[in-house]
Amino acid sequence: MKQELGYTLGGGVFGSGLGVLVWFMDPLNPSVTLKSTVKNGFIAGTALGALFGFYMLQNAIIVPSESTLPENLDQLLGKDDLLRPIQSSIISQNEIKSVQNIRLSIFGFQF
Repeated sequence: MKQELGYTLGGGVFGSGLGVLVWFMDPLNPSVTLKSTVKNGFIAGTALGALFGFYMLQNAIIVPSESTLPENLDQLLGKDDLLRPIQSSIISQNEIKSVQNIRLSIFGFQF
């Protein structure tokens, strides 16, 4: 976004400069004022600078050639070396073994 802002502001400054240049070509024309040409040049330059910035950002996009989805969140974050079991202080093995299936025959569902 910083690059886009740079192109937009640069286009505005360039457009203002072109507005001054247009005014210098015919400074005695009563229907053309310095303020109006600079304002029109700034608006046109800002719009063209923003469009050019979007064009440059589109060309800078890198699409990965590999389209495999990550298996877990650590792989998505790039932390593949964190493949270790959960610490035993968080979940003890006794709690895992004590889990039992409760069978309730309500409409054929088991909980």
